[in-house]
Amino acid sequence: ADQLLFAQLIEVGKTDADLFPAELGEAYRQDDRRVMESGQTLDQLEEHLGADGQKVFVQVMKTPLRDASGDVVGIQGIFWDVTERMRAEESQARLATAVDQVAEAVMITDANATILYVNPAFEKITGFTRAEALGQNPRLLRSGKHDAEFYRRMLAVLTAGEVWSGHLINKRKDGTLYAEDGTISPVRDGAGQIVNYVAVKRDVTEQKKQAAQ
Repeated sequence: ADQLLFAQLIEVGKTDADLFPAELGEAYRQDDRRVMESGQTLDQLEEHLGADGQKVFVQVMKTPLRDASGDVVGIQGIFWDVTERMRAEESQARLATAVDQVAEAVMITDANATILYVNPAFEKITGFTRAEALGQNPRLLRSGKHDAEFYRRMLAVLTAGEVWSGHLINKRKDGTLYAEDGTISPVRDGAGQIVNYVAVKRDVTEQKKQAAQ
């Protein structure tokens, strides 16, 4: 139903006024005139309302057709529905905004544990800027308070494709220690291979101090 406006069969002799609502048809005629007068290709994204009232996104490309002498004699128009792509991009943008605003530190690495992304909360908690963290290994946060066996068990859980949850003592850029509770989750591609790890951690340093008091 969303594609109804753009799924009509175009017949010889029809005009935009016959195929589209009046306002849209007039806009397309103006686009045609602009392309023919300028001789330049038009390539634009358009947003419309579908039959069900939902937004429909259409990529429109109109190219001038020339005769043997190079004069513009017509228009070649191509329309394709990019609604699903645009909705996916909007969803990703909303998710990125949410992750940027949460209080928990979020870190994403590739399968080799190279840091690809950290959110503002990570910067605030650790003291490392995004630029300083990207391309590094999470080892830059190690405090020396956990032995090799602790990290071996963590790695075994993650490489098995399971979620690790636990408590960590890490070290900020300025050398001070802080406590955090967190989870690290593997992310798989369509073939089932682990391609990323996502760590979400909450600074519990103050809670630990208050509990001790």
